[in-house]
Amino acid sequence: EQAIWCDGGKGAKGYEEYEVALKDYNKGVLPMQNVNASGELRQFPDMVNLPFLHEAGILYNLKDRHANGHPYTRTGDIIIAVNPFQWFKEIYTEKVRNR
Repeated sequence: EQAIWCDGGKGAKGYEEYEVALKDYNKGVLPMQNVNASGELRQFPDMVNLPFLHEAGILYNLKDRHANGHPYTRTGDIIIAVNPFQWFKEIYTEKVRNR
């Protein structure tokens, strides 16, 4: 196999900036988004199930779950906890803590 080497873009001679209208994409959806058939972004309790695993997809999923009162998200066997700075009564009840 051929070795792959990346300098993180340090060797780039420059860049070009383009603006592309969303309507120009297939069905008005950007590629590599975690959306349902209606084009609505989806949230996943286990991020291993994200169809496209990239930084934006991970951050959106964590943000959306946090906004909906789910501070804990799985990635396989790893639990990711987003500190909500608030008390979730439905998660931290006496009954749940004594399971």
